[in-house]
Amino acid sequence: MPNKRYRKGRQFEYRVRRILEAAGFYATRTPASGKTAGIDIIAIYNDVKLKEYLLKKLNEAHRLTENNVARQALREVINVLEGINLTKILFIECKTTSRYPAEQRVMQEQLAKRVGAKLILVNKKNIRNLPKILEEVKYSGTQMHLL
Repeated sequence: MPNKRYRKGRQFEYRVRRILEAAGFYATRTPASGKTAGIDIIAIYNDVKLKEYLLKKLNEAHRLTENNVARQALREVINVLEGINLTKILFIECKTTSRYPAEQRVMQEQLAKRVGAKLILVNKKNIRNLPKILEEVKYSGTQMHLL
């Protein structure tokens, strides 16, 4: 039977995962044994609808524009947008205590940077701010958020 601290941490991770899913992210807990750099949850958000909407509007503007310079500029913007990946990857570190060892943090930051993910630390005192942070993360380029 798992110990009390493990159960408490697991329940907190499930709570965080539900918040992530409610915000539109696919979220999964990492296995307890052999966790990748100690990361508790990996979450993915893909804003395909936004990209489709922007491409549709830009293509309409391109079709309706008679000025050749403007048409060329719109075509360049469309080409750039088509190549952009709007997928966001989050590494979530859940803490039920204030203890966050520096070596663990450095390892997690390095891994997040290497794969292009964003590292978010969530603790019990600040979990109420998570939905707001998730909305900001969807549209920002910040590498790390400490709640």
